[in-house]
Amino acid sequence: MSFEIILLILLAALLHASWNAVIKGGSNKLYETGLNCFGGGVGVLFIVPFLPFPALESLKFLAGSCTVHIAYYLCIAVAYRNVDMSFAYTIMRGTAPLLTSVFMLLSGHEMPLAGWLGILCLCAGVLTLTRDNIKNGKFNINGALAAVGTAVVIMGYTLFDGYGARACVRADDAADARLPDGRLVPQK
Repeated sequence: MSFEIILLILLAALLHASWNAVIKGGSNKLYETGLNCFGGGVGVLFIVPFLPFPALESLKFLAGSCTVHIAYYLCIAVAYRNVDMSFAYTIMRGTAPLLTSVFMLLSGHEMPLAGWLGILCLCAGVLTLTRDNIKNGKFNINGALAAVGTAVVIMGYTLFDGYGARACVRADDAADARLPDGRLVPQK
């Protein structure tokens, strides 16, 4: 993976964690979520003109991802209203990779044993961060259920995004998939 891609992933993670903190810090979770969505929408208007139009084959996945993201924003507002962010966020992010992997397995995709072990280690590691909240009596069943529901929604947009990206690459012919600056996308 190129250095630029790694930087973009880290920047996306930083932005994601930042807006989650903004939502949790606000008094009206739904309002804070709406403001973050609006800000992201305005921000993307400055980027979209410089990107190529997505492959037609991917548009249904883009629409699905956008729809699921609306559910995500609503779920995150509910989760953060009911339970501390340190508890909800770890449940959301600790279970979503496992849910996504199980869905992919049930859909006929195979993953090697090392991949499953990696997913299990990742999920177990993240979920252990909830231990302090449970020991300190901060467990809230409504918040936990909202966090698991949010993890299911995360699985949904992860799948839409993955299938959409694959549709773009297939449409452009995998051997000639290019980044906006003209560089070839690294292939397996």
